[in-house]
Amino acid sequence: MDIQKESYQNIKISPAKHSIVEIEGEITAESLEIHRKKMLTEIKKDFEMPGFRKGNVPEQILEKNMNTKHLLEDAAYSALEEVYPHIIIDKNIKVFTAPTITITKLALGNPITFKISVGIVPEFKLPNYKKIAAEIIKKEETITVEDKEVEGVMRQIQIMRAPLKPKEKETESDEVAYPEFTDEFVKTLGNFKDVADFKEKIRENILEEKRFEAKKQKREMLAKKLVEEIPMEIPALLIEEEVAHIKEKIEGEIKKHNLTKDEYFKRIKKTEEQFTQEQREYITNQYKMKLILKKIAEEEKIEPTKEELEHEFNHVKEHYEDMDPYRIYGYIEEMLINEKTLQFLEGKERENKNDEEEHLHKE
Repeated sequence: MDIQKESYQNIKISPAKHSIVEIEGEITAESLEIHRKKMLTEIKKDFEMPGFRKGNVPEQILEKNMNTKHLLEDAAYSALEEVYPHIIIDKNIKVFTAPTITITKLALGNPITFKISVGIVPEFKLPNYKKIAAEIIKKEETITVEDKEVEGVMRQIQIMRAPLKPKEKETESDEVAYPEFTDEFVKTLGNFKDVADFKEKIRENILEEKRFEAKKQKREMLAKKLVEEIPMEIPALLIEEEVAHIKEKIEGEIKKHNLTKDEYFKRIKKTEEQFTQEQREYITNQYKMKLILKKIAEEEKIEPTKEELEHEFNHVKEHYEDMDPYRIYGYIEEMLINEKTLQFLEGKERENKNDEEEHLHKE
C-alpha cells in the first residue's frame, strides 16, 4: 500500500501556460491529523507550565494554551511538503522552479484543498546544431601579435618598476628614471634567461590571451545563434526571482557606498528600467542555453568520466569545505557536461568520440 498516494486525492493538472502548470487537489483529513499530532508531540517536548514537568503537559491543556490555528496551518504545510514530491513523480511533471503553494481551504477534520503553481522544463526541438556550430567555428581568423603590443607590455613594466620620487622634489622638468631592459633586469622579473627569452614569453602570453578571447567570442556567437533558433519560454517566476536577488545585492551596494538609487544608476549610465530589462534578457538567455546544452548532451550521450568528476570534486572541496557535497557534485557534473558539449560543438569532443568509436570498432 502506498501511504503517500493515499494522503492526496482529486489531483487536477492544468495545461501548461507560459511553462507554468497549476496543480489543484486535496490532502486527506487523516493525513492532516497525522501531521498535526506529530507537531503537537514535538511542541510538547519543550513545553513548560506551572504544576507540570517539562514535556509532561497533557495535550488537552497544551492545546488550550497555544495558537491552534497556527498549529493547523503548520501541519497543513508539513503535509503538503511531504506529498508534493510524490505528486510530481506520480503525474510525471518535469519541474524547473520551486513551487508556490496556496492553501485554499483548511479546517480541522476536513481535507485540505490547495493550489500549487510551478514552472516546468519548457518543451523544445533542437535544430541542426552541428551545422550551426560548424558555420560559426569554421570562420577561422589568423591571430598574431605585433611588436608594438610586446613593447606596450614592456613599457607598463618599466612604469611600474620606476623608482618613486618624494612629492616635494617633483617638478615639471623632472624626468622619471625608467629601468632599462637588460638581461639582469628581466631576471628580477621571473624565470627568464635574457631579454629575448622575456620578449618571447610576453608574445606567447599575449597570443594565449587573444586565443582565449577569440574562443570566448565564438562561444558567445554560438550561444546567441542557438538561442535565436530555438523558441522557448522560461517560467517568468524563475526569471523574476533571479532579478529580485540581483536587485537585493545592488541595494546592499548602494547602502554600503552611501548612494541613492538615482546616483547609482547614473553612474552605470542606465535607468533602473533599462538595467532590469537587460538582466531579465541575460538571465533568460542563460537558462535557455543551459537547457539547450543539456538536451544536446543527452542527444549525443556526452557525460564526464568518473575520474574527471572525482578530480574536480576533490579540487573544489578543498576550497569549499563547508559546502554541501551533493551541491558541489551537482555543480561539477553540470559544469563538465557543459564544457564537453561546447567542445563537441567546436569539433574537439566530436573528434575524440569518433577516435574512440573507431578504436573500439577495430578491436
